[in-house]
Amino acid sequence: MAEAIEYAARLADTIGARPAGTEEEQQASFFIEEVLRDEAELPTETEEFNCNLNYELPRTVCCVATAVLGILSIFLPLMVVPSVIITIITAALFIADAFDKSPLARFGNSGISQNILARYTPQTDAGTRGRKRKVVLVSHYDSGKVRTEAKGGMLSAFPYIYIAELVGMVLVPVALLIRLVSSAGGPMLTVLNVITVIGVVISLLPVIGFLIHQTAQYNKGANVNAAGIAVLL
Repeated sequence: MAEAIEYAARLADTIGARPAGTEEEQQASFFIEEVLRDEAELPTETEEFNCNLNYELPRTVCCVATAVLGILSIFLPLMVVPSVIITIITAALFIADAFDKSPLARFGNSGISQNILARYTPQTDAGTRGRKRKVVLVSHYDSGKVRTEAKGGMLSAFPYIYIAELVGMVLVPVALLIRLVSSAGGPMLTVLNVITVIGVVISLLPVIGFLIHQTAQYNKGANVNAAGIAVLL
């Protein structure tokens, strides 16, 4: 137990917060590799890969574009046609991002992270029968930002908020498309404008979340990733 606490303290206190793609994360990787190689005497290798330093940015851009075009289309009739086209695209990209299929995600892969791999091959007798089975132990050593909103009852509301965001992103292009196709006027136009405004307000929720996360402090991850790595080591 003493070693586990020592390892966790080394990661969380000595190195501190370890955002993906940063020098601190790389320092943590050096420490982990050192323990596995020198103390556990296991062969190790480092596997580098690109990581997304700002994974929320693509969906945030889609939301901002939808909100701006939704409002412009209310006051500028000439903007309805381009707004319909663009908001359909942004809604499709937003939905794709929600299912981890966003084509924009790769544009944010500007950071370099790494996996530390160690292998232990047990010695077995030549006469041993049965299948050889692999056991894979995995733990993250990076740490993210403090999610102040993920507390108490707010956490249970997240699934409903995500659904509301999807609905909001779809409401705007649908309302604009109906307005364009039907050439609505009078009360019908007012209703469609109200629906557009509702969609715009809901679509701004991810933008608010993005701004909150941008200003949040980094978590040292002592109770999550540092503890997991300490137990693994």
